[in-house]
Amino acid sequence: MSEVDHEKVISFIFFSCYFSSASQAFFYAGSKLYGFLERDMRGSVDFEVGLGDGYVIGVYDAIDGVLVCCPVGVTVKQVKHVVFNYMQKHPESWDKSADISVVSALREVWSCQH
Repeated sequence: MSEVDHEKVISFIFFSCYFSSASQAFFYAGSKLYGFLERDMRGSVDFEVGLGDGYVIGVYDAIDGVLVCCPVGVTVKQVKHVVFNYMQKHPESWDKSADISVVSALREVWSCQH
């Protein structure tokens, strides 16, 4: 690939990322995640409940040991309950990106003591 082609590819990637992030501020709103978790807490087992589980655990995996320090042996069920309970108490967070609620919930319960 020539120098000019390389620069065009980089420019294309940059502008694609920039404009795609501007068109969709976040992947899931808190309200959508809360709905998934609410159905999960009632015992529903379906695709959307699985999406909610995956979202919460994905955020958990990304921040454990960095922003939060969860105890060894914490279960997926415990993590989901912490997030669900936080979201129940903070409906004002439902219009924000869902990851903010997940991080806030986990930090409230399992903040790192540095």
